[in-house]
Amino acid sequence: METYIQSRDAESGVFRVAGALDVPMIHPYSDDGLRKWNRGEYQVQLQVPRSDRPYGWCDGTDEDEAELRARSEQEGEAALDIQKRLLRTGRQIWTLATASNGDDDAPVDE
Repeated sequence: METYIQSRDAESGVFRVAGALDVPMIHPYSDDGLRKWNRGEYQVQLQVPRSDRPYGWCDGTDEDEAELRARSEQEGEAALDIQKRLLRTGRQIWTLATASNGDDDAPVDE
C-alpha cells in the first residue's frame, strides 16, 4: 500500500496522511514524548546523526517509514537511509541519515 501525504499542520508541523485518522504518525520531540518513550509507550525512537536529542517517535509501521521518506523528499533529500537498531527491550532506534546529515569523516567530492 502506498501512502500519500495529504496535508501538514502549520502549528505542530505534523504531517497527516490521506485516509488516516486525525492522529499524527510521527510524534515530534517534546518533553512529554520523552516521558512516553521512557515509560515504553513508543516502540521506535527516531534520531539523526550527530544529535543527542531524538527527532521524534513512532510505532515502527510501514506507514511510518513511508511518511519519513515522504518528508525527506519534500525537504529535498532524495536518498534517506534508515538504519534500524533493535534494543533488548524489543523497541527500536531508527537513525535517519541523508547526504546532508551523514558522517563528517566521509570524503567530500570537490
